[in-house]
Amino acid sequence: KRVLSGETETLEALEARLTAKLKTSQTYYETSLASTQKKIVDGYINAADRAPVNVSKQVIDKSGYFNYDVEWPVKVTLKPVPINALTFQYDHYLDEFKAYKVTDASEPLANLTLSKMKKQYQKDRLSLGRYLKKATQAYGVACELPEFVGDYKVSVRCPDYAQISTDGIALELTVEVVAKRFGLTIPRYTNYNNDLTVVADSKTLSLENNSQATISIERIEWLANGAAQSISRKTDRDMILAIAQGQTAEISLADFVGGDIEKELDISYLSRRQALRKYLDYGFNISYQIESEDKDLPKSFGQINRKNRYNLNEILMSR
Repeated sequence: KRVLSGETETLEALEARLTAKLKTSQTYYETSLASTQKKIVDGYINAADRAPVNVSKQVIDKSGYFNYDVEWPVKVTLKPVPINALTFQYDHYLDEFKAYKVTDASEPLANLTLSKMKKQYQKDRLSLGRYLKKATQAYGVACELPEFVGDYKVSVRCPDYAQISTDGIALELTVEVVAKRFGLTIPRYTNYNNDLTVVADSKTLSLENNSQATISIERIEWLANGAAQSISRKTDRDMILAIAQGQTAEISLADFVGGDIEKELDISYLSRRQALRKYLDYGFNISYQIESEDKDLPKSFGQINRKNRYNLNEILMSR
């Protein structure tokens, strides 16, 4: 037994009091560090949805046809980086104290143990702060960008991580324009002989009679590479188009776009590099009769059947 302020305290009571005192400090230090860690990590996770992100975009045109005529609907999502939680335990200080036999010197020993525990706690708190500062300095980045934007096929290079600064998060994306879609692409075509001049643009086929008599167009085939599409005006009697001397007849090509001819003329996504190596063989096969003023003379027949070769890039650049 020992006497404290006129009261007698047994060694058992002394041991229980000092042990409780050490246990209280142990619990406080461990709980404090765990609470601090959770608060900082939770704040880091929750800030991912609120952190200001300044997105800048570098556009690289690999298509050769980009006109800077679209906006990029890039959606950037920040993802918290997994953080390994640190664990701090101080129970070994209590075990060290319990290893000694309880005596009148146990009080100073307990105070010394508390001092050592506090110093370790202060070191651990600084160490935890440095660890969390480094661990919460960046977010993982996910970028969502449609593969097709307007008439362009694009890809985005998104950084894996974004660093946090006092000004928020600066993020630079690299958007590559891979190819462009042109859709229906019809070149300008011209051909002629002594009887007939043929001119076609993207909308209309024009046939001008150069002869001294009426020409009856019996067959028109629209040609593109290996495809052929018959053309005739529904208003022409027996599908035969008669063109008087010096006159011009026009046929809307839009009425006949379809099937294989459309497949050949529809230019899907491609780059200039690809287009420079592609060619289009395009033209018309036109059969006709020249009416003679002398009905006793036989009719003469004629034909214009020619495809011109066009470099695809030259067609696309002329649009």
